[in-house]
Amino acid sequence: MDRSAVTYHYRNPEGGIRTEKDPKLWEHDEEIFRAELQKWGYKMIALSHGLGDHLMFANIIPELLKRCKTLVLFCVFGEVFEGFENIVLRPVGEAASFGIKENGVYEWMTKYNWKRSMLKAYEELYLN
Repeated sequence: MDRSAVTYHYRNPEGGIRTEKDPKLWEHDEEIFRAELQKWGYKMIALSHGLGDHLMFANIIPELLKRCKTLVLFCVFGEVFEGFENIVLRPVGEAASFGIKENGVYEWMTKYNWKRSMLKAYEELYLN
């Protein structure tokens, strides 16, 4: 199978399901699209915190890439991840258009009353 083609998923305001008034049609198509990306080995993660958080997250990338073919990072400090293979970098503002919500490590740590290191929090959040 040749997967060298590049396609884009646009949010055109008219045509197809967009002429309908029911937003569930669009949401359904987006779910199908995300499911296909997962089948193809893509994992999408949004990181919206600071530079130090991005640097800490970089430590778990080798393990993440053992579990997926391509990692798509919607992030603020993309330069942290330059040089890694099999990573697609996108601005964090685009995450919502893919239905990706930022699973904030700080929110997660608060929810679970986390007392261990931030690196361990990233491992628990994204690897388990």
